[in-house]
Formats: sequence, structure tokens, C-alpha cells
Amino acid sequence: MSKDRYYPLSYLRQKHAKASVPSADTVLNYINAANSVAGILSFFRALNSVMLPLLKIPGTPQDFAIDFHDV
Repeated sequence: MSKDRYYPLSYLRQKHAKASVPSADTVLNYINAANSVAGILSFFRALNSVMLPLLKIPGTPQDFAIDFHDV
């Protein structure tokens, strides 16, 4: 897959079978529970501390975005 494409969840689950990928509802609940800018920043710092080592790209500039959609 091209590095410029978004990877579908099924691809990430195949590549990292032992990793748990939360659903959008789970992430939205975490953000709603934070209910403050500091809480949301804390959430993204925690996300980065888990995702960067998993992707084996720590110490490099990264840009994470999360989209929420009603299914």
C-alpha cells in the first residue's frame, strides 16, 4: 500500500494482529469524558505514546487525525 493512502482497519488488524484498535465510538467516549482542552491533549499524548512505538516511527514528526462518523 502507498504511504500516501489511509490504511483500512482490516489492513491494520492484519499487520498488527496483537494490537487492539478502538472503534470510533470508544475514542469519542474518551474525548467526551475528558470535557476539557487539557483532557483532550492528555488523550492525544497517550495515543501518541502507544501508536508511535507500535508503528516503529518514534522520534519522527507525525500528524494524527481522527474522524468521527455516524454509522
